[in-house]
Amino acid sequence: MRSLFEAIRLSRIQLFCVVSVILFAACSGLADNYYVATTGNNTTGNGTIGNPWRTITKGQSVLNPGDTLLVRGGRYYEYTQISRSGTEGNPVTIKNYAEEEVIVDGTDAVTGWTQCASDEAFLTVQGVVNPNYANIYKATIHEDGLSSDQSKYMLYENGIHSRIARWPDAVLGYGEEVENYEVLEPEAYGQTDYILDTSALTQADDYWNGAWVDILLYNYNNNIVHRITISDFYSHRLYVDPVLPRTISAGGTKRDAYSILNHPHILDSPGEFAHTMTPDGNGYYTFYFWPIDTANLASLIRIPSRAIGIYSYDKDYVTVEGFKVVQTSVHGIYLRGISVSNRATGLTIKDCIVEDTGDTGIRIRRANATLVEGCSVLRAGGKGIYIVSSIDATIQDSSAQDTGETNITFHDVSHGKLIRNSTYGSAGAHGNGMSIYECEQILLAYNSYYNSRPVFQGLKNMIMYANTSNHRTNVWPDTSTGDHTEGYLLYLNNVYLDVNNNVAASLDFKGSTGKEPYPSVYAVNNILRGTTWSVEGVVDLSYNL
Repeated sequence: MRSLFEAIRLSRIQLFCVVSVILFAACSGLADNYYVATTGNNTTGNGTIGNPWRTITKGQSVLNPGDTLLVRGGRYYEYTQISRSGTEGNPVTIKNYAEEEVIVDGTDAVTGWTQCASDEAFLTVQGVVNPNYANIYKATIHEDGLSSDQSKYMLYENGIHSRIARWPDAVLGYGEEVENYEVLEPEAYGQTDYILDTSALTQADDYWNGAWVDILLYNYNNNIVHRITISDFYSHRLYVDPVLPRTISAGGTKRDAYSILNHPHILDSPGEFAHTMTPDGNGYYTFYFWPIDTANLASLIRIPSRAIGIYSYDKDYVTVEGFKVVQTSVHGIYLRGISVSNRATGLTIKDCIVEDTGDTGIRIRRANATLVEGCSVLRAGGKGIYIVSSIDATIQDSSAQDTGETNITFHDVSHGKLIRNSTYGSAGAHGNGMSIYECEQILLAYNSYYNSRPVFQGLKNMIMYANTSNHRTNVWPDTSTGDHTEGYLLYLNNVYLDVNNNVAASLDFKGSTGKEPYPSVYAVNNILRGTTWSVEGVVDLSYNL
């Protein structure tokens, strides 16, 4: 009888242990690791390190809160939309395995290049063929493999960003080198439907017809109007369609400027391309390219065919870590919520590199509790790192360089921190080092700005602490027509040094003539050297060297 009781007692203990283990697993959410490799298989793989799946898309689709997808090194030609959410404390994580380099590549190869002949119709204008025709090769690309935005058409030769044919010539294949634009003289001022340039536009009538022109308008908030079609050309005038949103003017101390692109005769140096403006009857565009090395034509000419590398929509507690995303036609990594009333939560991007995107490198929109950490963006066609319409956002220990617009941007952010970041130059007319627009409760600390300026507008309560800049710092009114009306700005322990190109480093707290300054601005213990210093309405306790 005693042995029977003992057996029952042991059975109860065993049952209790089993139930406890089950309950613990259910409550703690035991995390699993899954694996993806370029040698894997989505059909026969099971996600283990010995039998991985082939694509990141497949691997992320099985993740539950707390799980991690580990991606083995290699190049992945795919677009990944994250379809799974984590929970607070148990995010879904997609990251590189160990320290292996994982590259998400947005391109496809362009093959079938053939050398152009002297009778190539596209290269012939007014009976004259481009004299470089023998160096130029052509290939067709179907519209399904191209961006819907022609301004995002790009070619890469062995990883190098090629340039669309442009006059005056460009050096970079991304962004807008406005310093190379042709400056407009007073004879052009006041017009919206044509550009007049009697010194440079001396070609025969109709010569430029059908090409594009980019126009920098300083009184249009210092923006470039892109890819306007030249509908007619005569008497030194480029007629444009549609008309410009502002009249051509001097723009204060600066003058408007223009650049012509995608004309057959200005394809005049290695690394440049042009293309037909419309597809043929079968949906194919023809691209004309002068390669740096003809040996690359066999397999090393590529075109962005995927808009985004890694994307999530309405997913919470997602971590993307350790990826290199290159050569997408629009964004590199883009995580977003539905709306400002239904934001995503807990989005993190860590230790990622993004290079050569058509638009933004890293973008987070409509989110709560976001973090970008340890990331680097290089040669984004638009903004570098961009967080918009978000609450509790942090960008730290990151860098952005040579973007087409602003390197690092907060727009409509509440309770944001920008810490230990670096910005280096920009290739755009509106390319600030760091822009903070329509934000409140912002901390900037230990950031470095190299040949790129921080610009602020419409702020409520900002502290700028221990930053270093060799460029101008501008603070603009709350709106283009309003005044600074509320909040405080505190500039503490910052260093402002001389800048290259004869532009003085400075703090400008008014920004626009006649606007009221912020009611509470304090500049304390800053060091300034070789500066101009606009301090109206500012409590100034700084040092000018």
